Amino acid sequence: MDEKKVLNTLLILLFICGTMIIFLTPPLSAPDEDRHFLNAYACSKGDFYIEKNPETGEWGKYYPAYILYFHKTFKGKFQGKLDEKISFSEVYPLSWQRVGEPARESEFLVGELWGVNNPWSFFFPAIGMKLWRLMGNLIDQNLDTAYNLLLAGRFLNFLAFFCISTLAIKITPFLKKTMIFLVSMPMTLFLSASLSYDAIVISVTFLLLAEVLSLIFVEEKKVKKIDMVIIGFCALFLTAIKPVYAPFFLLCFFIPQCKFGAKRNYIISIVIVMLAGILGFGIPSLINSLLSSASQGGESIFDAQKIYFLNHIFEFPQYIINSFKEFHSFYITSFFGNLGALDTNYPVPFIVLCLLCLFIISFTEISEIEGATWKLKAANIIILIFVLLATYGYIYLTWTPIVLGVGTDVISGVQGRYFIPLYCFAILLFAFNGQKKLPQVVNEQIKKYTCVFNYTICFFMIISVPIILLIRYWI
Repeated sequence: MDEKKVLNTLLILLFICGTMIIFLTPPLSAPDEDRHFLNAYACSKGDFYIEKNPETGEWGKYYPAYILYFHKTFKGKFQGKLDEKISFSEVYPLSWQRVGEPARESEFLVGELWGVNNPWSFFFPAIGMKLWRLMGNLIDQNLDTAYNLLLAGRFLNFLAFFCISTLAIKITPFLKKTMIFLVSMPMTLFLSASLSYDAIVISVTFLLLAEVLSLIFVEEKKVKKIDMVIIGFCALFLTAIKPVYAPFFLLCFFIPQCKFGAKRNYIISIVIVMLAGILGFGIPSLINSLLSSASQGGESIFDAQKIYFLNHIFEFPQYIINSFKEFHSFYITSFFGNLGALDTNYPVPFIVLCLLCLFIISFTEISEIEGATWKLKAANIIILIFVLLATYGYIYLTWTPIVLGVGTDVISGVQGRYFIPLYCFAILLFAFNGQKKLPQVVNEQIKKYTCVFNYTICFFMIISVPIILLIRYWI
């Protein structure tokens, strides 16, 4: 079996099915896509942060009337309504109807939450919408319907995810099959074909891990300018979208300094990561902090939750345990594949079978890793614990008080997809060079059948997503 050809074929299938999912998913029917749509549209127009309405004194953003009408029409339209369908006759006018001048008049949408997210989170969807409008100016100015802009944003988000993930899979020396499995999982593939920034987080995290593994374990590989650019790119988007993942960059210190050549290159690499972090996280966070202070009058529920958290900080680990006990089944389904607005699950036997296959594939791959020192594993586990605590802490402070109130002993809002980027880092803790102890013939057979096994499962996972969406929403 030519594994390279099989991998390329699978990636082509992934691209085709991902493109189909863009069109098969009804408007605003992916997780949080209603909010992502408004944010991405605003960013595509250069409106990165909330502003104050001079007439009412309220804080929010300006949007054309037709954008808000589209948002109001499809927000939550299919959520939890398993019998609700969409038809071609309903979608067709959304793409071809002309937008009149009255519909383009601006309306002010009140809501301080629009400014909470970092503008970098919507970089790729916003670029997609911007490019579509530019193309529309050359062809027909009335092509910028809300639905067309949504599709353009989805496509560029998927294209970015596909390119970044493909690069990670190509350059990683280990866990190649594990990465392609995680990229092919229904949850990952579905998110990538929406406006969700979680897809970018997953792909960028894989790219960072691929770079780190390559520079640490491949002896002949040296740090070049392209490696600095890749790590800087990862630092920009990870610190911007998921700053709690920033500690993973500490693993870069395990790259031997001799691979940088001159010490000057080593220092430059550190500076690049720091500047990317400032650009991605520091500046936007400062602006958001100033705007939030100005837009919120008096003590909010978030302030009350923060005070409660600080007074009960030593009880927080128990809150995490409580959350795992209460939401463990949701974590599993939303890790593997929870389509639509988190209301369309896969059959339990299929989930169990696929996750079992993932563990088997990962175990065979980590047995190929030679040279994973205890220091690297110790640093990795400390980072993972910190990331886990920070993830739960952030959700507890920002989302839990909204849905459960202040001072609960359980954390609501954490979803299984948040653990997808962490899986490969976690599996490295069990790295051992087990295949070195086996005869070469046995190792070759293990690789051969693992390859067949992995790509077969990936094939079925990829094609299952458009099929289920077709049944769920169209038939």
